[in-house]
Amino acid sequence: MSKVGFVAVDQDSKWLGGRYYLQNLIKCNSILEAKSRLEISDIWWQTFPKESDPFLEVRPIIGSPTIVDFPKSLFGRAKRNIHRYLSGYQGARDIFAKNNIDVFFPIVPCENSYTPYVFWLPDFQYLRRPDLLSQENCKFYEKYFRYNVEKASKVVLSSNDAKQDFTKVFPEHIDKARVIQFCSIPDDNWWQLDPSQVAAKHGLPDRFFIVCNQFTKHKNYTILVKSLSHLRKSGQDNISVVCTGSHFDHRKENYIEQVQSLISDNHLEKQFLILGMLPRSEQIALIRKSIAVLQPSLFEGWSTVIEDAKTLGKLVLASNLSVNQEQLGIDHDYYLDPEDPVSWAFVMQDVWEKLKPGPDFVQEQNGLKYLSEAKINCGMKFSQIINEARA
Repeated sequence: MSKVGFVAVDQDSKWLGGRYYLQNLIKCNSILEAKSRLEISDIWWQTFPKESDPFLEVRPIIGSPTIVDFPKSLFGRAKRNIHRYLSGYQGARDIFAKNNIDVFFPIVPCENSYTPYVFWLPDFQYLRRPDLLSQENCKFYEKYFRYNVEKASKVVLSSNDAKQDFTKVFPEHIDKARVIQFCSIPDDNWWQLDPSQVAAKHGLPDRFFIVCNQFTKHKNYTILVKSLSHLRKSGQDNISVVCTGSHFDHRKENYIEQVQSLISDNHLEKQFLILGMLPRSEQIALIRKSIAVLQPSLFEGWSTVIEDAKTLGKLVLASNLSVNQEQLGIDHDYYLDPEDPVSWAFVMQDVWEKLKPGPDFVQEQNGLKYLSEAKINCGMKFSQIINEARA
């Protein structure tokens, strides 16, 4: 049976959002009825990174990785050449076809694959907020996205907000554009750890807000430091913010050092706590334990942590980006100006006084009710798009 070849976008654990995105699509697909469910295998060109498997969490669903390469022996190469001549295959398509791979997602594993693929274009940050990227980064994304949009059979976007940008940038390819609003699918590990014990392990207070983002400029950690500083000066010095996420900054701006310096200057070391990368199960346990999730980003594509919060029924205080409003709904009560620390301080204090720490099992059941429909919709849309690319 033909398979979709999933190509890893996070082989070095430096973009967990991309890793979880692929894993969540695989999980959504796995719950579909057999007639709609896609056969999926992760595909690797020549080597597989045994030390860091980006599909580890979904390995029971997709099975062993598919590793492909050119034949090494003289006889094998001759046999392949005859097969290519008879089949009319170009490039490396015969090798992938031999392994029953007939379409890739979200990129190709090698040059000259001559196999259809569906490209995932996460967002248009380089277009909307070039001030948050270097000129070199902007040029790279502009070139990289255009190349793949032109080559791909279909293009997946994570939001209608991104589709509006796509329409402006690639009007000649609008027929390729498809939107999948992905969701976050829990596994058994989400519920195995005791949130209070995990908090105690990391020396955290009983009550805290949580932020789960990579430390890059567009994630806007500094607004939260300024908000805590404002509260501290007003006499409110017991509110804590806990941060989980990678310190890696592909823009090479050392943003984590800027945040740490601001924390030190405002004497907030005991209130603004940076834990770094945690196992997924511990991160989820701390989200469950938290008062609420903070998402003050200056730009987003479709936030994985907001989807985590929705699945857990956890309150989110989010920046007033149009994509966040699409993701959380227009009736959500907590959209804030990402440039206004006083507004964040006021709302954080209000929520702090009203809410108790989690986990809240009623909230979590409500989150799973939302998820029951969202995951089917996500899986069905993805299956449809892949089959369109095959046609």
